[in-house]
Amino acid sequence: MSVRPKAIALLAAVSAAVAVAAGCATDNTNQPGAKSATPAPTSQGAPTTGAYAHGKVTEAAAKDLCARLDRTLSDWRVQTPTLGKGGLNILVQEWAAVNGGLNGEIIMDRTIIDKITIDNCADTRDQALKALEIPDFAAGLVGL
Repeated sequence: MSVRPKAIALLAAVSAAVAVAAGCATDNTNQPGAKSATPAPTSQGAPTTGAYAHGKVTEAAAKDLCARLDRTLSDWRVQTPTLGKGGLNILVQEWAAVNGGLNGEIIMDRTIIDKITIDNCADTRDQALKALEIPDFAAGLVGL
């Protein structure tokens, strides 16, 4: 199997994992009398300076990514880097799905995760990169 089919297979696996994690929710907001379960945005959820994902990443989403990475560090320290990289892809795609549906942007520009973590949790980023044995998150993420 060449590199391209492997990348496509990994992308399919990550997408399937994200779909399972996100569930099969439906949007009933177009039906009469339906109420949206989505709360109104708050000032804490306002977009950041727009340095990444065209301003779609909020401060709260950046903090959420950092917290998810921090919680996973201990696992990555004891797993092989190969397993950890798979876990990184699942973590990032799940985070992207629940924080504005940024999956497409991340697949097209894997440096988004590096930019967010450099700005918001450099120490956690450094520890994760060391555990995963990669120079940056872009090197460990599936993308185009």
